[in-house]
Amino acid sequence: MVNQADGQELARYDLGEDASTEPAMFSGELQRHCDEWKFRAVGPGYVSGLRGIDLDFGVNVS
Repeated sequence: MVNQADGQELARYDLGEDASTEPAMFSGELQRHCDEWKFRAVGPGYVSGLRGIDLDFGVNVS
């Protein structure tokens, strides 16, 4: 994640080799708390693709 204003890197999450076999992945959560941004690496992969994310999180993917 990079700040568009100055090009400064804000967060990095290296998925590595684990990401090479999954067609869909939930890689992290970004949230604003008070005046700060927080990023939490998550990283579960879904062999079922976007349908797996849809089933877990109720996201409508068509």
